[in-house]
Amino acid sequence: MLDMFVAHEIKVAPTLYIFGDSTFDVGTNNFLNSKTKADSPYYGIDFHNSFPTGRFSNGLNIADQIARQFGYKKSPPSFLDLETLEYSFKLNIMLGVNFASGGSGILRYTGYKQWGEVIFLEKQVDQFALVRENITNTLGPEKAASFVSKALFLISIGSNDLYDYEHSESGVYHLGKEENLAVLQLNYYTYIRKLYELGARKFGILSIPPIGCYPAVTSTNEGNCVKPLNDFSVAFYKATQTLLQKLSLELEGFEYSLGNTYAMFTTMLKDPLVFGKH
Repeated sequence: MLDMFVAHEIKVAPTLYIFGDSTFDVGTNNFLNSKTKADSPYYGIDFHNSFPTGRFSNGLNIADQIARQFGYKKSPPSFLDLETLEYSFKLNIMLGVNFASGGSGILRYTGYKQWGEVIFLEKQVDQFALVRENITNTLGPEKAASFVSKALFLISIGSNDLYDYEHSESGVYHLGKEENLAVLQLNYYTYIRKLYELGARKFGILSIPPIGCYPAVTSTNEGNCVKPLNDFSVAFYKATQTLLQKLSLELEGFEYSLGNTYAMFTTMLKDPLVFGKH
């Protein structure tokens, strides 16, 4: 993911605009009428004073860790958090924004039945459109376009869509797996292209982890991963790879790096001692 910046010898850290689900959420859901929140113990137990921040982790999450690779201390704040500070909103949005919402997905109805209010990807992109409008008002059209083109757009989403598909008998879930995957990718394509139309040029995409190894799954399977679910995760990665290749051919200046989260997680599961597990 860092390669595109190293290759271009960019020495100034890019502004980060972050989209996705609980892997990237840094407090968005604290502002929502949602059943999925990380605002209580023991979330955040490794933060200063063990304070739960809305991250679905014991401390910093993946968005924070990526931000740290670019020299930031952590992820930029959530859009809904920044919205509460009207006097500084226009300045802060040019320092980066996190739109990610735990429980959300590529599809607008993903997570809604189980969790209530979540901010799905389309709405996250709409929030960025508002950010883009404010940047244009502040800098003017030409400088705003240049500014946004240099930013890095991080996206980590899709696992909730697949998990919901496997655990629901209603709605569009009557579709077969291949059809469902096609619907997901069509929507994903639409929203990434919308970000491009809003000026985004550099994308860092994380694919999904092995959903067949989620604790909620293994706990009902004698502690074992479920291979068909993991195969679904692999298929999603391959489809996303094809999607990004298509976009790079269609859109001038479109650059991307795709992280294989499935491979990362399975490597850790197979040899946890290498990664510090005691």
